Amino acid sequence: MDISRTSTPRNRRRPRWLAALAATVAVAFLAGGLAAPAQAAPAKTTLAVSASDYSVSPDASVTVTGTLKRGSKAVAGVSVKLQKRTAGSKGWSTIATAKTTSKGKVSAKVSKLKKDTEIRAVYAGTSKNKSAQYKSATSSTRKITVAQKVAVTKTSTGKPTTGESITFFGTTTPGLSGKTVELQEKSGTQWTKVATAKVSKKNAFFVKTTAGNAGKATYRVHAPASVSTGSATSSEKSFAVHQWFFLNDVAPADGSEWADGGIGLDATPSTIAGVPFNRALSDVLSADNSDLLASYSTWNLDNRCVAFTAKVGIDDASAEGTRAAFLGEAFTSLDNAGASDTLLEFGESARGDKAKTVTASIAGFTFLELWATDSTEAEWAEGAEGYPVFADARVLCSTAP
Repeated sequence: MDISRTSTPRNRRRPRWLAALAATVAVAFLAGGLAAPAQAAPAKTTLAVSASDYSVSPDASVTVTGTLKRGSKAVAGVSVKLQKRTAGSKGWSTIATAKTTSKGKVSAKVSKLKKDTEIRAVYAGTSKNKSAQYKSATSSTRKITVAQKVAVTKTSTGKPTTGESITFFGTTTPGLSGKTVELQEKSGTQWTKVATAKVSKKNAFFVKTTAGNAGKATYRVHAPASVSTGSATSSEKSFAVHQWFFLNDVAPADGSEWADGGIGLDATPSTIAGVPFNRALSDVLSADNSDLLASYSTWNLDNRCVAFTAKVGIDDASAEGTRAAFLGEAFTSLDNAGASDTLLEFGESARGDKAKTVTASIAGFTFLELWATDSTEAEWAEGAEGYPVFADARVLCSTAP
Protein backbone atom coordinates (compact mmCIF):
# COMPACT_ATOMS: atom_id res chain seq x y z
CA MET A 1 0.00 0.00 0.00
CA ASP A 2 1.36 3.24 -1.03
CA ILE A 3 1.08 5.53 1.78
CA SER A 4 2.13 9.22 1.45
CA ARG A 5 2.04 12.07 4.12
CA THR A 6 1.87 15.71 3.48
CA SER A 7 3.02 17.87 6.45
CA THR A 8 4.28 21.41 7.31
CA PRO A 9 7.99 21.52 8.28
CA ARG A 10 8.56 22.13 12.05
CA ASN A 11 10.23 25.37 13.21
CA ARG A 12 13.80 25.02 14.37
CA ARG A 13 14.45 25.89 18.07
CA ARG A 14 17.07 28.63 18.76
CA PRO A 15 19.72 27.89 21.31
CA ARG A 16 18.96 29.43 24.73
CA TRP A 17 22.18 31.50 24.85
CA LEU A 18 21.27 33.15 21.57
CA ALA A 19 17.89 34.13 22.92
CA ALA A 20 19.40 35.65 26.03
CA LEU A 21 21.82 37.68 23.96
CA ALA A 22 19.06 38.98 21.80
CA ALA A 23 17.06 40.03 24.83
CA THR A 24 20.00 41.92 26.28
CA VAL A 25 20.62 43.79 23.06
CA ALA A 26 16.96 44.67 22.81
CA VAL A 27 16.90 46.14 26.30
CA ALA A 28 19.98 48.21 25.56
CA PHE A 29 18.43 49.71 22.43
CA LEU A 30 15.15 50.34 24.18
CA ALA A 31 17.04 52.26 26.88
CA GLY A 32 18.48 54.62 24.32
CA GLY A 33 21.16 52.73 22.55
CA LEU A 34 24.72 51.75 23.44
CA ALA A 35 26.74 54.33 25.50
CA ALA A 36 29.60 56.27 23.94
CA PRO A 37 33.13 55.47 25.09
CA ALA A 38 33.97 57.27 28.48
CA GLN A 39 36.40 60.22 28.47
CA ALA A 40 39.65 59.99 30.51
CA ALA A 41 39.38 61.28 34.14
CA PRO A 42 41.45 64.39 35.10
CA ALA A 43 44.98 63.49 36.06
CA LYS A 44 45.74 63.31 39.82
CA THR A 45 47.70 66.33 41.09
CA THR A 46 49.56 66.81 44.35
CA LEU A 47 50.41 70.10 46.06
CA ALA A 48 52.95 70.61 48.84
CA VAL A 49 53.88 73.72 50.84
CA SER A 50 57.11 74.53 52.70
CA ALA A 51 58.78 77.42 54.52
CA SER A 52 62.37 78.58 54.63
CA ASP A 53 62.25 78.35 58.46
CA TYR A 54 59.74 76.88 60.89
CA SER A 55 61.02 78.47 64.10
CA VAL A 56 61.71 82.21 63.97
CA SER A 57 62.19 85.28 66.13
CA PRO A 58 59.46 87.93 66.36
CA ASP A 59 59.12 90.19 63.28
CA ALA A 60 61.15 87.76 61.18
CA SER A 61 60.44 87.05 57.48
CA VAL A 62 60.14 83.63 55.85
CA THR A 63 59.74 82.45 52.28
CA VAL A 64 56.74 80.21 51.61
CA THR A 65 56.89 77.85 48.60
CA GLY A 66 54.22 75.70 46.96
CA THR A 67 55.10 72.81 44.61
CA LEU A 68 52.52 71.35 42.17
CA LYS A 69 53.02 67.95 40.51
CA ARG A 70 51.17 65.32 38.50
CA GLY A 71 52.71 62.12 39.62
CA SER A 72 56.43 62.86 39.63
CA LYS A 73 56.17 65.50 36.91
CA ALA A 74 56.07 69.24 37.71
CA VAL A 75 53.05 71.19 36.53
CA ALA A 76 54.08 74.51 35.01
CA GLY A 77 52.21 77.64 34.05
CA VAL A 78 49.15 77.32 36.27
CA SER A 79 48.02 79.65 39.08
CA VAL A 80 48.56 78.61 42.70
CA LYS A 81 47.59 80.55 45.82
CA LEU A 82 49.78 80.73 48.91
CA GLN A 83 47.76 81.41 52.08
CA LYS A 84 48.33 82.05 55.80
CA ARG A 85 46.41 82.42 59.04
CA THR A 86 47.20 82.94 62.72
CA ALA A 87 47.42 79.53 64.37
CA GLY A 88 44.09 78.56 65.88
CA SER A 89 42.01 80.95 63.75
CA LYS A 90 39.60 79.86 60.99
CA GLY A 91 39.92 82.27 58.09
CA TRP A 92 42.72 82.16 55.52
CA SER A 93 44.25 85.20 53.80
CA THR A 94 46.11 85.01 50.51
CA ILE A 95 49.79 85.88 50.59
CA ALA A 96 50.21 85.73 46.81
CA THR A 97 48.75 84.19 43.64
CA ALA A 98 51.27 83.29 40.92
CA LYS A 99 51.89 80.89 38.06
CA THR A 100 54.10 77.90 38.68
CA THR A 101 57.58 77.78 37.22
CA SER A 102 58.90 75.01 34.99
CA LYS A 103 59.61 73.14 38.23
CA GLY A 104 56.02 73.54 39.39
CA LYS A 105 56.90 76.04 42.10
CA VAL A 106 55.50 79.34 43.33
CA SER A 107 57.03 81.37 46.19
CA ALA A 108 56.29 84.48 48.28
CA LYS A 109 57.71 86.17 51.37
CA VAL A 110 55.81 86.62 54.64
CA SER A 111 57.14 89.45 56.83
CA LYS A 112 56.84 90.68 60.44
CA LEU A 113 55.55 87.46 61.94
CA LYS A 114 54.33 88.06 65.50
CA LYS A 115 52.38 84.93 66.38
CA ASP A 116 52.48 81.28 65.37
CA THR A 117 51.35 81.15 61.73
CA GLU A 118 49.89 78.36 59.59
CA ILE A 119 50.48 78.22 55.83
CA ARG A 120 49.05 76.26 52.91
CA ALA A 121 48.90 76.25 49.07
CA VAL A 122 45.70 75.97 46.99
CA TYR A 123 45.25 75.02 43.32
CA ALA A 124 41.81 75.34 41.70
CA GLY A 125 42.41 72.79 38.91
CA THR A 126 41.74 73.27 35.19
CA SER A 127 39.45 71.89 32.46
CA LYS A 128 40.31 74.19 29.54
CA ASN A 129 42.50 71.64 27.81
CA LYS A 130 40.79 68.29 28.08
CA SER A 131 43.89 66.50 26.99
CA ALA A 132 45.73 67.94 29.99
CA GLN A 133 43.17 68.26 32.78
CA TYR A 134 44.35 68.62 36.42
CA LYS A 135 42.25 68.12 39.50
CA SER A 136 42.11 70.81 42.20
CA ALA A 137 44.47 70.31 45.14
CA THR A 138 45.12 71.78 48.58
CA SER A 139 48.34 71.17 50.45
CA SER A 140 48.52 70.02 54.03
CA THR A 141 48.87 72.80 56.65
CA ARG A 142 52.31 73.63 58.01
CA LYS A 143 53.05 75.71 61.14
CA ILE A 144 55.69 78.39 61.67
CA THR A 145 56.45 78.96 65.36
CA VAL A 146 57.35 82.47 66.53
CA ALA A 147 59.47 82.57 69.71
CA GLN A 148 58.02 84.85 72.40
CA LYS A 149 59.98 86.67 75.13
CA VAL A 150 59.26 88.13 78.58
CA ALA A 151 61.70 90.38 80.43
CA VAL A 152 61.63 92.02 83.87
CA THR A 153 63.21 95.45 83.38
CA LYS A 154 63.09 96.78 86.97
CA THR A 155 61.53 96.32 90.40
CA SER A 156 60.17 98.84 92.88
CA THR A 157 62.73 97.77 95.50
CA GLY A 158 65.90 95.76 95.66
CA LYS A 159 65.76 95.18 99.42
CA PRO A 160 62.20 94.27 100.36
CA THR A 161 61.01 93.99 103.95
CA THR A 162 58.40 91.49 105.11
CA GLY A 163 54.96 92.82 104.24
CA GLU A 164 56.32 95.36 101.76
CA SER A 165 54.85 95.52 98.25
CA ILE A 166 57.17 94.57 95.37
CA THR A 167 56.26 95.69 91.86
CA PHE A 168 57.82 94.03 88.82
CA PHE A 169 57.92 96.07 85.60
CA GLY A 170 58.62 94.41 82.26
CA THR A 171 58.13 94.06 78.54
CA THR A 172 57.16 91.31 76.11
CA THR A 173 57.34 90.61 72.39
CA PRO A 174 54.40 92.00 70.33
CA GLY A 175 52.71 88.62 70.03
CA LEU A 176 51.90 88.66 73.76
CA SER A 177 50.06 91.98 73.67
CA GLY A 178 46.71 91.53 75.39
CA LYS A 179 47.79 88.21 76.94
CA THR A 180 47.95 87.50 80.68
CA VAL A 181 51.31 86.88 82.35
CA GLU A 182 51.90 85.27 85.73
CA LEU A 183 54.24 86.30 88.52
CA GLN A 184 55.58 83.08 90.04
CA GLU A 185 57.51 82.48 93.26
CA LYS A 186 59.91 79.58 93.72
CA SER A 187 59.38 77.14 96.58
CA GLY A 188 61.97 74.40 96.58
CA THR A 189 61.96 73.21 92.98
CA GLN A 190 58.35 74.23 92.32
CA TRP A 191 56.94 77.50 90.98
CA THR A 192 53.69 78.90 92.37
CA LYS A 193 51.56 81.62 90.76
CA VAL A 194 51.21 84.59 93.14
CA ALA A 195 49.79 87.32 90.86
CA THR A 196 48.74 88.02 87.26
CA ALA A 197 48.73 91.02 84.94
CA LYS A 198 47.61 91.84 81.41
CA VAL A 199 50.15 92.94 78.81
CA SER A 200 49.33 96.36 77.36
CA LYS A 201 49.08 97.30 73.68
CA LYS A 202 52.60 98.71 74.03
CA ASN A 203 53.84 95.27 75.13
CA ALA A 204 54.46 96.33 78.75
CA PHE A 205 53.22 95.04 82.10
CA PHE A 206 53.56 95.54 85.83
CA VAL A 207 52.59 93.02 88.46
CA LYS A 208 52.68 93.21 92.27
CA THR A 209 53.16 90.90 95.21
CA THR A 210 53.94 91.23 98.92
CA ALA A 211 57.26 90.14 100.40
CA GLY A 212 56.97 87.16 102.73
CA ASN A 213 59.10 86.13 105.69
CA ALA A 214 62.80 86.80 106.03
CA GLY A 215 65.06 84.82 103.72
CA LYS A 216 65.77 84.40 100.03
CA ALA A 217 62.82 84.94 97.69
CA THR A 218 63.03 84.14 93.97
CA TYR A 219 60.51 85.25 91.36
CA ARG A 220 59.95 85.06 87.59
CA VAL A 221 57.30 86.19 85.12
CA HIS A 222 55.77 83.49 82.93
CA ALA A 223 53.52 83.74 79.86
CA PRO A 224 51.53 80.50 79.43
CA ALA A 225 51.21 78.99 75.95
CA SER A 226 48.08 79.69 73.91
CA VAL A 227 46.80 78.43 70.54
CA SER A 228 48.69 81.21 68.78
CA THR A 229 51.74 81.74 71.01
CA GLY A 230 54.25 79.51 72.73
CA SER A 231 55.10 79.92 76.41
CA ALA A 232 57.81 82.36 77.51
CA THR A 233 59.55 82.93 80.84
CA SER A 234 61.71 85.76 82.14
CA SER A 235 65.00 85.24 83.91
CA GLU A 236 64.82 84.75 87.69
CA LYS A 237 64.94 87.67 90.12
CA SER A 238 66.08 86.95 93.69
CA PHE A 239 65.84 89.10 96.82
CA ALA A 240 67.11 88.84 100.37
CA VAL A 241 63.89 89.64 102.20
CA HIS A 242 64.49 91.25 105.60
CA GLN A 243 62.15 91.13 108.55
CA TRP A 244 61.88 93.17 111.75
CA PHE A 245 62.44 91.13 114.92
CA PHE A 246 61.77 92.48 118.42
CA LEU A 247 64.77 92.14 120.71
CA ASN A 248 62.34 91.24 123.54
CA ASP A 249 61.77 87.98 121.63
CA VAL A 250 65.50 87.26 121.18
CA ALA A 251 67.57 85.84 124.03
CA PRO A 252 70.64 88.02 124.80
CA ALA A 253 73.98 86.41 124.11
CA ASP A 254 75.60 88.11 127.08
CA GLY A 255 74.36 89.73 130.29
CA SER A 256 77.69 90.41 131.95
CA GLU A 257 77.75 91.98 135.39
CA TRP A 258 79.40 95.33 135.86
CA ALA A 259 81.11 96.45 139.05
CA ASP A 260 77.82 97.81 140.33
CA GLY A 261 76.07 94.46 139.90
CA GLY A 262 74.02 95.14 136.77
CA ILE A 263 72.96 91.92 135.06
CA GLY A 264 71.32 93.00 131.80
CA LEU A 265 68.31 95.01 130.68
CA ASP A 266 64.96 93.92 132.09
CA ALA A 267 62.34 92.79 129.57
CA THR A 268 59.19 94.27 131.12
CA PRO A 269 56.27 96.45 129.97
CA SER A 270 56.81 100.19 130.45
CA THR A 271 54.99 103.50 130.09
CA ILE A 272 56.64 106.60 128.65
CA ALA A 273 54.83 109.94 128.96
CA GLY A 274 51.55 108.10 129.39
CA VAL A 275 52.02 105.77 126.41
CA PRO A 276 52.23 102.05 127.28
CA PHE A 277 54.72 99.74 125.55
CA ASN A 278 54.28 95.99 125.98
CA ARG A 279 57.72 95.27 124.57
CA ALA A 280 60.35 97.19 126.47
CA LEU A 281 63.91 96.76 127.72
CA SER A 282 64.62 98.87 130.79
CA ASP A 283 67.71 99.76 132.80
CA VAL A 284 67.86 100.86 136.45
CA LEU A 285 69.71 103.97 137.57
CA SER A 286 69.88 105.23 141.17
CA ALA A 287 71.30 108.04 143.22
CA ASP A 288 73.69 105.55 144.78
CA ASN A 289 75.49 104.69 141.53
CA SER A 290 74.72 107.62 139.33
CA ASP A 291 78.27 107.81 138.02
CA LEU A 292 78.10 104.31 136.53
CA LEU A 293 75.94 102.61 133.94
CA ALA A 294 73.77 100.05 135.68
CA SER A 295 73.59 97.19 133.13
CA TYR A 296 73.68 96.26 129.48
CA SER A 297 72.53 93.46 127.14
CA THR A 298 74.24 92.01 124.08
CA TRP A 299 72.69 90.12 121.16
CA ASN A 300 74.49 87.89 118.68
CA LEU A 301 73.11 88.91 115.26
CA ASP A 302 75.55 86.70 113.34
CA ASN A 303 76.02 89.38 110.67
CA ARG A 304 72.46 88.82 109.44
CA CYS A 305 70.96 92.17 110.43
CA VAL A 306 71.26 95.56 108.79
CA ALA A 307 69.33 98.05 110.91
CA PHE A 308 68.23 98.81 114.47
CA THR A 309 65.38 101.01 115.71
CA ALA A 310 63.69 101.72 119.03
CA LYS A 311 61.75 104.34 120.95
CA VAL A 312 63.72 105.65 123.93
CA GLY A 313 62.51 107.47 127.02
CA ILE A 314 62.14 107.40 130.80
CA ASP A 315 59.51 105.19 132.41
CA ASP A 316 56.79 107.17 134.20
CA ALA A 317 57.54 105.21 137.39
CA SER A 318 60.95 106.87 137.61
CA ALA A 319 61.82 109.45 140.26
CA GLU A 320 61.34 113.11 139.46
CA GLY A 321 64.38 114.58 137.75
CA THR A 322 65.51 111.29 136.16
CA ARG A 323 67.46 111.95 133.00
CA ALA A 324 69.52 109.41 131.01
CA ALA A 325 71.71 109.08 127.93
CA PHE A 326 70.96 106.14 125.59
CA LEU A 327 73.89 104.33 123.99
CA GLY A 328 74.79 101.24 122.04
CA GLU A 329 77.67 99.57 120.26
CA ALA A 330 77.96 97.39 117.17
CA PHE A 331 81.02 95.17 117.00
CA THR A 332 82.41 91.99 115.50
CA SER A 333 83.84 90.17 118.54
CA LEU A 334 82.93 89.93 122.21
CA ASP A 335 86.27 91.28 123.39
CA ASN A 336 85.26 94.68 121.96
CA ALA A 337 88.76 95.10 120.58
CA GLY A 338 87.94 95.42 116.90
CA ALA A 339 88.88 98.58 115.08
CA SER A 340 85.54 98.43 113.26
CA ASP A 341 83.48 98.72 116.44
CA THR A 342 80.95 101.53 116.23
CA LEU A 343 79.60 103.52 119.16
CA LEU A 344 75.88 104.34 118.79
CA GLU A 345 74.77 107.53 120.54
CA PHE A 346 71.01 108.04 120.73
CA GLY A 347 70.87 111.20 122.81
CA GLU A 348 69.23 111.95 126.19
CA SER A 349 65.69 111.95 127.54
CA ALA A 350 64.13 113.20 130.78
CA ARG A 351 61.15 111.90 132.70
CA GLY A 352 57.97 113.22 131.08
CA ASP A 353 59.48 113.53 127.58
CA LYS A 354 57.64 111.72 124.80
CA ALA A 355 59.35 108.59 123.47
CA LYS A 356 61.87 109.42 120.77
CA THR A 357 62.51 107.15 117.77
CA VAL A 358 66.17 106.27 117.21
CA THR A 359 67.79 104.28 114.39
CA ALA A 360 71.21 102.93 113.46
CA SER A 361 72.85 100.93 110.70
CA ILE A 362 74.34 97.68 111.98
CA ALA A 363 75.13 96.03 108.64
CA GLY A 364 78.34 94.03 108.74
CA PHE A 365 78.41 93.60 112.52
CA THR A 366 78.00 90.43 114.54
CA PHE A 367 76.96 91.83 117.93
CA LEU A 368 74.72 94.64 119.17
CA GLU A 369 74.91 95.99 122.72
CA LEU A 370 72.52 98.46 124.42
CA TRP A 371 72.74 100.39 127.70
CA ALA A 372 71.91 103.72 129.37
CA THR A 373 73.85 106.05 131.68
CA ASP A 374 72.86 108.73 134.12
CA SER A 375 72.95 112.23 132.70
CA THR A 376 75.17 114.78 134.42
CA GLU A 377 72.14 117.03 134.46
CA ALA A 378 70.02 114.62 136.49
CA GLU A 379 68.71 115.82 139.86
CA TRP A 380 68.44 112.88 142.21
CA ALA A 381 66.84 112.61 145.58
CA GLU A 382 68.55 110.32 148.05
CA GLY A 383 67.63 106.67 147.33
CA ALA A 384 65.68 107.58 144.18
CA GLU A 385 65.64 105.33 141.09
CA GLY A 386 65.04 105.97 137.43
CA TYR A 387 64.25 103.59 134.57
CA PRO A 388 65.54 104.42 131.09
CA VAL A 389 63.68 102.34 128.45
CA PHE A 390 64.39 101.00 124.96
CA ALA A 391 60.77 100.41 123.85
CA ASP A 392 59.85 98.34 120.77
CA ALA A 393 63.54 97.74 120.10
CA ARG A 394 63.84 95.89 116.78
CA VAL A 395 66.48 94.66 114.33
CA LEU A 396 66.01 94.16 110.58
CA CYS A 397 67.46 90.79 109.60
CA SER A 398 67.61 88.40 106.65
CA THR A 399 66.88 85.48 109.01
CA ALA A 400 65.73 85.27 112.60
CA PRO A 401 68.57 86.17 115.00
